[in-house]
Amino acid sequence: MSKPKDMIQQRKRRGTEQPRADIQLSPARKNPVLRRLADAIGRETLMQALELADDQRLRTLADMLADPAYSRCTFAKLCEKASVRMTEVVDAFRRYKLDEGVVAMYQHLPEVMEDTAQDAKSRSETCGRCKGEGKIAQDDSSATDCPQCAGTGIMRVPGDADSRKLVFETAGLVGRRGLMLAQQFNIGDGGFSVESLITQGEKLIGGA
Repeated sequence: MSKPKDMIQQRKRRGTEQPRADIQLSPARKNPVLRRLADAIGRETLMQALELADDQRLRTLADMLADPAYSRCTFAKLCEKASVRMTEVVDAFRRYKLDEGVVAMYQHLPEVMEDTAQDAKSRSETCGRCKGEGKIAQDDSSATDCPQCAGTGIMRVPGDADSRKLVFETAGLVGRRGLMLAQQFNIGDGGFSVESLITQGEKLIGGA
């Protein structure tokens, strides 16, 4: 039989031990955060998020939420039955919403890509120097062709450089894949530049 002194020392040692992180110190049903989480997200949304999780315990929790036999159980109590921690529920919900966001983003991807291609296209603008007249008045009341637009009154403005780069990278015409393609081309004098590729490639994106 242990002596009283030994029992006191054992209690002191137990009191100084740190609790293990994987031990649940209190029942889940007593966790107020879980209750607030379930109220904020909603039972139906939680079920949808959990049933798509990789962890079998989370899918089991989703089955419990859908099972009428557990309709009287709080969400916190079901977490306790399925041995699921609050952090795991939050992570499953985060992944579910992230997937929803990615799907929503992809739905707009065609329009965004079209906008990018439009930004990459060259455009025509009225010459700022001659105001579209094509002529520059001289001191002797004569007029000469505008040197800025060569007398056309119109200036060609290249498309946005970053948009052009992105379009050609997406099409595989520049970058690592584009470099491999370019090595297969025999270009006149052997010279090659991105500018020449852009000029010839404008037809692909509706440029002038």
